[in-house]
Amino acid sequence: MKKDCIGDFVQAWRDWDNTRPLGLAHNWDSRCADAGYYHVNVSPTTVQHHWLEINKWCQEQFGKTHYFWSTTNTVWFESEKDAMLFILRWL
Repeated sequence: MKKDCIGDFVQAWRDWDNTRPLGLAHNWDSRCADAGYYHVNVSPTTVQHHWLEINKWCQEQFGKTHYFWSTTNTVWFESEKDAMLFILRWL
């Protein structure tokens, strides 16, 4: 089964969230996992020292709408291959 572009998936949830009362917690990790996306946890130290470089690399490698940082240390990808490529480069 082909998954939606993760950028479209996130935007659809953001649009839906905007129709809900403010203050509700949004669990992006659960949403992405339930949709079948693949995640990589990045160490806080790596994020602290390389976030700009990592983000630039991801944009160049996957495109701006094909990966998603759900938290400071968790990145989601559309395919296992993309997640593995990220791991091989950054972990």
